[in-house]
Amino acid sequence: MPHGRSSPIRKLVEWTFVSLDGVVDSPEWARPFLDDEHHRYALTLLDEADALLLGRKTYEGLADFWPKAEPGGSILKFGTGELDKALLEHGLVDEFYFSKAPDLVGRGERLFDGVEATLELRETTTFGSGVVVFRCGVRIAQTPPEG
Repeated sequence: MPHGRSSPIRKLVEWTFVSLDGVVDSPEWARPFLDDEHHRYALTLLDEADALLLGRKTYEGLADFWPKAEPGGSILKFGTGELDKALLEHGLVDEFYFSKAPDLVGRGERLFDGVEATLELRETTTFGSGVVVFRCGVRIAQTPPEG
């Protein structure tokens, strides 16, 4: 079970769009990269989830695009912000999907500014638009045994 959890619970998967220089806020710059190929990839992730976890800003931005609720597996969270920092700090995120756009934004909120974590690259997917999705697991720091 992930993160030393004592009961079987669903995997929490985080997906966010990030510029090459790490910017995650106001992703107007990302629109040219949100093509049909990327859309199909997103639908695949949605099909594997049976719940979405969203912060207020992401919820308001996606409210018009809700899919029909169906039984399934993971809890999928779109967007990155303060909620993600808290979830990561408490060992509650199992996996991240970072859609890296080949764009330098130069200013804006940075991905996980001030948070430390070790991630394990599990898979990459490259789109014709130049976007590369990095699927990463979260490595848990091992606590040395007492004694």
